[in-house]
Amino acid sequence: GGEGSGGAHASAQQFSLLFGKRSKQLENNFVHFWNHLVMLLHGKETLYAGSGSDDDNEGSAFADGSNNSVDFLGCMKHVCVELSKSEVRSIRYAACVCGYALLGSLVHAHQVLGESTVLLTKQLRAVGSGSTSQKKKEQRRDLNKRLHACHERSNLLDHCMKELFQDLAIVRFRDVAPPIRALTIKWVGLWVVQHPKKFLSDGYLKYVAWSLNDKDAHVRLAAVEALREVYQKHEGDPADAGRANNSASSSLSNGSALDLLTQRFSKRYCELIRDKNPLVALSLLFVAVALSADAMLVAVAVAVATALSGSRRHAGAKGSPWDR
Repeated sequence: GGEGSGGAHASAQQFSLLFGKRSKQLENNFVHFWNHLVMLLHGKETLYAGSGSDDDNEGSAFADGSNNSVDFLGCMKHVCVELSKSEVRSIRYAACVCGYALLGSLVHAHQVLGESTVLLTKQLRAVGSGSTSQKKKEQRRDLNKRLHACHERSNLLDHCMKELFQDLAIVRFRDVAPPIRALTIKWVGLWVVQHPKKFLSDGYLKYVAWSLNDKDAHVRLAAVEALREVYQKHEGDPADAGRANNSASSSLSNGSALDLLTQRFSKRYCELIRDKNPLVALSLLFVAVALSADAMLVAVAVAVATALSGSRRHAGAKGSPWDR
């Protein structure tokens, strides 16, 4: 499928200001800003102020003038979600960039907490539970307290990420503006690649796969490129092999989730090789290359190659599909 060139041109005109070089640089800097801000607040522990997740936040909380802590995450989530409901498309787009950048930053913070939890667990085991010395007891008490804080904060971030995804990403996934739909799918793919243990599941991948049927070529391209990154990262990236010992359980879930995705949408992959937009078809070839890196998925790559061969056989009579 695909829309006519007139529709694509009109869409490009509507969002010309949003996709200029200067505006894209501003968008990238905005995302960079959110990541630095969230990680700074995480390091100072003020990110969790006002959440009720810690008993000792009084000294590190944001002040609102009355010594009351401020729920930073709740406030920013509310602002992003409410602005995303605006009738002005550029405001909705900006609100989505802000919300998605915030969610991506929370994903980073969640990963840092996960690494801290693993480290604290190892230290707690090293201290042991058999010793009765006062020093060992104090060490175990301190480690248990810090481990409990990590769990509480991880749960808080889990809740916040889930709410942001449900209230923002799922709603804007159906936005009338193609650039906003494409932006949403792009970020879902980024989250899957960034934090597969949480996001590499059918509950998130299905939104990317459904967008393969979008009437706008920009959205279809965003979906194909997101899938390309997911397949290359978790199926064909040799660098992941060195991390196998640290993420064995995650790798198993990755494989099963991707297998299910491929089985459900392999037919659509083959159809997209004939897409009217050449960039979509070309990007799909890279997905086929990533699929062929795994013996279990070679059959799909062969099917895609067969579809491409079929389109070439008809090129002489009907003209190249890349020219339509």
